[in-house]
Amino acid sequence: MLTAVAPNYGIYVICRALTGASSSGLAVASYVLIMELIGPSCRATVGLSTMYFFPIGSFLLVAVASAYRKLASVNYSWRYVYVITSIPSALYSISVVPSIHESPRWHLVRGRTQKAMEVLRSVAKKNGRNLTNDVVLITDHRNKDVFQNNENMPQEKGSLVQVFRRRDTRYRIIVLVVSWFACALGYYVFNLNVGNLGTNIYLSVTLNGMVEIPGYAVATLLLHRIGRRRSLVAALIVAGMATLSGAVLSSSMIKLSSISAPGMSVPTSDTVGRDAGLIPVHNHASPEMKTMGILSIAESHILRATEAATYIQLASSLMSLFCLSAAYNILYFYGSELFPTTVRNAAVSFAYQGGTMGSIVAPLVVASAQVNSSIPYFIIGAASLVSGVIAIKLPETMNTQLYESFEDMDTNLNEV
Repeated sequence: MLTAVAPNYGIYVICRALTGASSSGLAVASYVLIMELIGPSCRATVGLSTMYFFPIGSFLLVAVASAYRKLASVNYSWRYVYVITSIPSALYSISVVPSIHESPRWHLVRGRTQKAMEVLRSVAKKNGRNLTNDVVLITDHRNKDVFQNNENMPQEKGSLVQVFRRRDTRYRIIVLVVSWFACALGYYVFNLNVGNLGTNIYLSVTLNGMVEIPGYAVATLLLHRIGRRRSLVAALIVAGMATLSGAVLSSSMIKLSSISAPGMSVPTSDTVGRDAGLIPVHNHASPEMKTMGILSIAESHILRATEAATYIQLASSLMSLFCLSAAYNILYFYGSELFPTTVRNAAVSFAYQGGTMGSIVAPLVVASAQVNSSIPYFIIGAASLVSGVIAIKLPETMNTQLYESFEDMDTNLNEV
């Protein structure tokens, strides 16, 4: 809300930076908290169901901004839009946050068994259940005859240093960083290019949300049917293949048209070359033809090829955005299962920074279309394919319990 009253650009930047940092941390922390409260049978459904609210928020933003613009008319100001869109966060902070419990797993690994039991009893009471006094909380590697329901359990500690010291967790976090980078890169590049569809910004944001929702639904279905690893690998590889196919087909079509029409320049840096929007016919017609209002056969051939290339790039970008939206959310869910409770939040937050870097690089990739319209597609396609290939070696976590500590991981590996 302070952004709405920013007196100058410097204060505006500071407010937006604080908002971005807080939103990023909230996304990871809240998702990890959800995962630690849900059992393996419902974890995928509940985890990915939360993601539907992101595109719903986009739709509401469009509705609020559009309605306010019509009502305000001449007195329209972006400052009021900031106030209106900040109200949900304010209500959330006041009404929801105070009622949220700390993760019982977090209490458990820090030796606070009594606190963990209090949380579980509170949850059970709300669900109409009752936990008897003989219920005992233990981590997988502990003997319940030694550690009963008391505060004698030693505290488990973990840090990112441990994650990188271990070969298995080091590989996992590196793969997640690379995959998150690829997903965010493609996601934000395609989002920025959606604005070039030749439509108004309200319709562009709506289309973006419409592409994401089916991706979430398919991701939820695949997670239950084929597992976490295969779902992630499939989403990344299909996204890469779709993007590269669009790049190759569109560039080949334009090259063939230029060969069949020698002496004519082929448009490569206009709006059409950046994945959406049609180039007006007169932009590439010769001065003489513009004056006469007609096009030569060669010019018409190139324009038709360019228009076809536009639709190819548009189709490939929508298909890729569909897959990357699914993969982006699978990473949240899958990453939460790959690390023990002691380092889960830190590990997922670190891996998420790969996505942050992808979003930072995305505008530069979009700008590369000024040189050649196919460059962004080749970059995104290559990044997606590489991520999909290296993710093949990740372990499957479907229907498994969450690890509480590194000792739990070692114990389960030895049993396997």
